[in-house]
Amino acid sequence: MKNITFSIIMEKIKTITNARNDSEIANILKINKGNYSKYKKNENIPYKSIVEFCIEKNIDLNFIFGLKNVKSNDINTMFQQLSKEEQEMYIYEIKARILRKKLDN
Repeated sequence: MKNITFSIIMEKIKTITNARNDSEIANILKINKGNYSKYKKNENIPYKSIVEFCIEKNIDLNFIFGLKNVKSNDINTMFQQLSKEEQEMYIYEIKARILRKKLDN
């Protein structure tokens, strides 16, 4: 099994949810901000909160905990299962992120 850390897991959750900072991640995981800071400082993983979040949002736990990499075929399959409106929303979000990255550089 790969060495999975608090930082790696939170980065995945941040990417999936478009969270901008630790405070938003804490809210998403329904963790008190002070407790989140303690988890982060000690590199402790709040498994219960992460599992509950993943179940609620139908996110693959294997991916979050580093047991499986998401392949482009998986992403394409997930994308095809979305409604047209959801697909358009994600395409818009990707374009917006690319534009923000260009503007930041």
